[in-house]
Amino acid sequence: MKEIKQNKSLCRIKDVAKRLGIGESTAWRYVKKGELPQPYAKLSKCCTVWLESDIDQYIEDQALTNTDQNPFEDIEGVTR
Repeated sequence: MKEIKQNKSLCRIKDVAKRLGIGESTAWRYVKKGELPQPYAKLSKCCTVWLESDIDQYIEDQALTNTDQNPFEDIEGVTR
């Protein structure tokens, strides 16, 4: 079983989606495509969680690589 380090917060899909400004189904689609971090653990059939630090790092990485572009926008300017 994975061990959570002290002071590590977990967040569910609704929290991930809200932080990214996208819908939950869109967030799941991005996870499936490998565009968002994989979940940290599946606590039950209906409860999947991410480490908040993984989401923070993803947002920071997107900000550094997409300074002039929406991270969820294709090069042609079409929002996914």
